[in-house]
Amino acid sequence: MLLVFAASSCQWKSKAKQKQPDDFHQDILLMKGEKNFYLDDETSNWSLSLHYLEKDSALAFYTDYNKTVNVFDYRTGHLTDKVDVGDRVKNVHEVFAYNLDSIFIYSFAQTTIFLERKDGSTVWKFPIDMGDYLKTFTLMPYLSTMRPVIYYKQNWYFMCSGLGEYPDIVTKREERPTWMCYHPANKKVSFLSGFPEFYIHNNMGTYQYWRPSGTFNPSRGELVTSFKASNQVNVLNLDNQEERWVSLKSHYFDTIPLPFKGKDRDYESQQESYYHYLKYPSYEGIFYDKYRHVYYRFILHGVEKPDLTKRAKAYFDKKMSILVADEDFNILGETPVYSGYYVPVTFVTPEGLHVLKLTNDENVATFTVFQLNPKYRL
Repeated sequence: MLLVFAASSCQWKSKAKQKQPDDFHQDILLMKGEKNFYLDDETSNWSLSLHYLEKDSALAFYTDYNKTVNVFDYRTGHLTDKVDVGDRVKNVHEVFAYNLDSIFIYSFAQTTIFLERKDGSTVWKFPIDMGDYLKTFTLMPYLSTMRPVIYYKQNWYFMCSGLGEYPDIVTKREERPTWMCYHPANKKVSFLSGFPEFYIHNNMGTYQYWRPSGTFNPSRGELVTSFKASNQVNVLNLDNQEERWVSLKSHYFDTIPLPFKGKDRDYESQQESYYHYLKYPSYEGIFYDKYRHVYYRFILHGVEKPDLTKRAKAYFDKKMSILVADEDFNILGETPVYSGYYVPVTFVTPEGLHVLKLTNDENVATFTVFQLNPKYRL
């Protein structure tokens, strides 16, 4: 998917019904410049799988176009290495470079995850035995920037989800888990957590709301899962397996209207589904910043009159805000941002939060760098 579009220049206008409190910090984040990465004809086709490699001060992202993991020097922005994974596994579906010697490849056809090294050797592979979870829907892992691979205490964690179907069959949140854990020591797979109750007991008429996003706080051993239609996030402690729900609600709206359907599996048409997604807000991703010990939750706001004639660009008409919370999930503020950013291509470095900005230059990937406002001492 070529991510090159003209950014909207329209100004932000809040449509919040409630009065904004005096202590609400809209300026919790400040734009502190831009970071450019220089592309060639093959690397200009960005995927949604991107990871900052702290040890190498490099940025690794996967392009489905040529089945390659591309490595950029973060300091210079220039391409330094390529790792071809296309010939290693049949039916490559998703790829995530945890580092260059830990490249995860998911084959949908084989329902198997492979862990590969840069030199092409396979560390291990495991088929995903879904057992009772399979039911009548497909449960699959997602490997991407908003659904990263997590390593903690000798185990690997992957986000997973099934489509929003069959609420008459799937009646418990545990039957629709959000995380999958692979235990290399005994080669076993376990499933963790689940969707909010209102997801389970209703069939949403639009599929855009079904994929969750997640992040990890390594200092506390907590997996945090964000759902597009929920004000709350799920917090799962991997040390004691305790779960809790905490509110990270946007200041700009109270609820998200959802097109619930009956107990069948009939969705709205694709056009109706996408129109609803554009018209109303959604929570799009959550990222933990281990350098500043805060969470960023991205919110896309609704477009009053979505224009489906420009479907490929319509997503970028949605204005964005970024909610910031501390490690205890106390909301520190929410900064409104112009439209014209692509949330799924986001990463965090010691320099700050980087979000892909849409431009007309297909030879340069430009990220806006956001930093915490120093006047708010954490």
